[in-house]
Amino acid sequence: VKDLAVMFGPGIVEAEGDRWRERRSAVTPALHGDFAASVAPMARSIARVQLESWARQSSPVETTPVASRYIVETLGAVLFGETFSDQDTELMNALATFGDVFPREASMVPNAPRAIPTPHNRQVRAAQEQLKTAVGDLLEGVSLSPTDDTNCVAASLLAARDLDAEALRAELRGLFVAGLVASKALSCAIYRIAEHESIQST
Repeated sequence: VKDLAVMFGPGIVEAEGDRWRERRSAVTPALHGDFAASVAPMARSIARVQLESWARQSSPVETTPVASRYIVETLGAVLFGETFSDQDTELMNALATFGDVFPREASMVPNAPRAIPTPHNRQVRAAQEQLKTAVGDLLEGVSLSPTDDTNCVAASLLAARDLDAEALRAELRGLFVAGLVASKALSCAIYRIAEHESIQST
């Protein structure tokens, strides 16, 4: 876990003991059950748009990029209240770079010390910087004085004022990374469902 945490900073994923409890108490209110229920229609709407676009295609659909796109669209709306377009290449490039290095970071294969400029370590640093820049730019677009009805995680965390600027960015990067991991599972699920027409209507 600590090796993976280097990708997005000192967040709740790698925290332990009192620091973990402090981070958890700061982040949990922004992800409470009522909030999850309130964003579910938005996630369904994004999924419906994706499905309609697939139906219009005459060629086979590659599940991995469309699953990643769905996750990014949904996380953008949930985390930042932001609707992405096909021109939002900075974030997509950041996540694509991270997707390239994540499997090795998550594997048991030992990596060279970070100070050694191996091709993998250079990719890791590129992924770090791209993700930091993309999340920082998105956070700048979130109101610093959010109202009670602001419906995104970043605004809720800003309103609570329990995290400093770097901690806030680290938690948001961590949530994006978690979404990227989820997109792999979603891609596999879409592919398996497509193989079995009999369950597609259930």
